[in-house]
Amino acid sequence: MPISYVIDESKKRLYSLATGLVTYDDLVAHMRSEFGRPAASYPEVFDCTGATTDLTAADIRLLVHNRERIADVQEAGPVAIVAPTDLFFGLFRIFDMMTESLRPIRIFRNSADADEWLDSLHD
Repeated sequence: MPISYVIDESKKRLYSLATGLVTYDDLVAHMRSEFGRPAASYPEVFDCTGATTDLTAADIRLLVHNRERIADVQEAGPVAIVAPTDLFFGLFRIFDMMTESLRPIRIFRNSADADEWLDSLHD
């Protein structure tokens, strides 16, 4: 699977890593893999540094719909997205604008800034 994750129980944080070609189906599978687990409410770093995508604007709208359905039954933690490429940055910025009422999301160009933002939420 192009998206894997580990749970850091000591920090109560998810670290997800996207590699290779990430499709709409991959992102939906990732959303669903966390569903129903206590860690789904943990803050998450979603790192796209080693990934490419074929996502379209229509796919983003469908992802928003999926996120809304999940939010109806389970609270999610904030997400810091690491998107060094303009494509991922732009796509996730659109996703952020369309889901801003569901959970805090910020997009960063590097993982250090992403971790720093999540740390600042607990200060």
